[in-house]
Amino acid sequence: MLIQQCLTPDNAHTCHCSQRDVRVEQGKIAEVAEMLVPRPDEETFDADGKLLLPGMVNAHYHSYSNLWKGTAWGEPLEVWSSDTIGLGGLMGNEEAVLSAYLGIAEMLHCGVTSCIDHIPHADRVDSICGAYRKTGFRAAVAPMISDISDDRALYGIVSDTTRTPPSPQRMAERYDGWVRRWHDPDGTLTVLCALNAPQRSSEQALKVAADIQEQYDLGVHTHLLETLWQSTSSELSGRDPVELLKAFGLLTGRTGLAHCVFLNEVQIRQIADAGSTVIHIPTGNLFLGSGRADITSYREHGIPVAVGSDGSNCATGQNLLEILRSAVLLARLTEPDYQKWMNPLEAWKMATENGAKAAGISNGAIRPGMNADLVLADLSGPAYRPCYEPLVQSILLADHLDVTDVWIEGKPVMRDRKLLCMDEEALKQAVRERTPYLYESARQAKERVLPEKKRFETAYYEQIVRKGRRT
Repeated sequence: MLIQQCLTPDNAHTCHCSQRDVRVEQGKIAEVAEMLVPRPDEETFDADGKLLLPGMVNAHYHSYSNLWKGTAWGEPLEVWSSDTIGLGGLMGNEEAVLSAYLGIAEMLHCGVTSCIDHIPHADRVDSICGAYRKTGFRAAVAPMISDISDDRALYGIVSDTTRTPPSPQRMAERYDGWVRRWHDPDGTLTVLCALNAPQRSSEQALKVAADIQEQYDLGVHTHLLETLWQSTSSELSGRDPVELLKAFGLLTGRTGLAHCVFLNEVQIRQIADAGSTVIHIPTGNLFLGSGRADITSYREHGIPVAVGSDGSNCATGQNLLEILRSAVLLARLTEPDYQKWMNPLEAWKMATENGAKAAGISNGAIRPGMNADLVLADLSGPAYRPCYEPLVQSILLADHLDVTDVWIEGKPVMRDRKLLCMDEEALKQAVRERTPYLYESARQAKERVLPEKKRFETAYYEQIVRKGRRT
């Protein structure tokens, strides 16, 4: 396939765009040059005046949450979690698939072609993987290993846990099946070894995760030091989560660390030395009042920073361009030296190459050898009038990318703004039909978990609000 006359970034060292042709062969970008000559019988695609970009990578995301939009508004993570655990318990296979399809559709319309799906529900992993494989969306699924609940991990709350999580050994058995069925490093679907979080993992669970990672040669994904309460609890318990990852061989150049709002200098250096990627989630951190990650400091230490959307019930949806803009502008509030502010290329790499590194895929730039995960965007909107630097204007001015066409591994999954990988109207109808049941079920689930939620709320006020700690 030959995409002709598109505007695309010149090279890996600038965000400036020039008119180029892009040739795709066997799912990879083969050539990028001016005035490529079509070969006999080669499919050609006229992209004159449009912007061709590598698909963005959503490096931290929870697909289950798409059915629970609008169920939360203004609570910190530890209080909000009781509701979302209750809602997650309502997820059957049908709901998990619908929710995964909703996320895929939304991400494609936003110019996102890859994600890391951090999955808390082991019984739904196969169904979710089936949705990714059927649509051809590129995903790294990361089923969570966890055997310590928050009422045991957090300081200042009396444990009253009644839930029994899957044992670490049972999770090891399940990982064996998931890897055999779904892990395809040469395809569009892979498996990552995932913790929920180090503080929610016993030494046994950490050892099991390390064995899984080594046995199957997987990348690693986890939440890390998301809130002040987590940070304080780790200090008081003596269980430093970064040290735990390091001790069990889970802090490597193939590790993605989501949130990282409360890292100290020692932890930052350890992450930098390991070559791990920090995944910044500015809108999720803001929604939950968790705080503001100091990504300027992380970048100064040489840590690659990616971006993610988190869940649709604790953030602002899958518009990664909006999330990237939030990351860029928020970072300026903590750094008065404007010469240290991110330039457009550094910002764009957060949504592309750095996310690809966390996911373990060859994506993120339009150059030979990369996966042909490509997004074509219309430049006729007001953000591009006049159009001087289309990529810069996309990052700073556009509400969203006006995506017209998408290819994953060189295969069209959207053409003329219409999804080809699914029946989007049928999906919408299925969700509409399911909504009344889900709404009533959600109401009942939130009522059932209200006593547990009150326990966390009381402890939160004691540990954070009354003691004068600030997030």
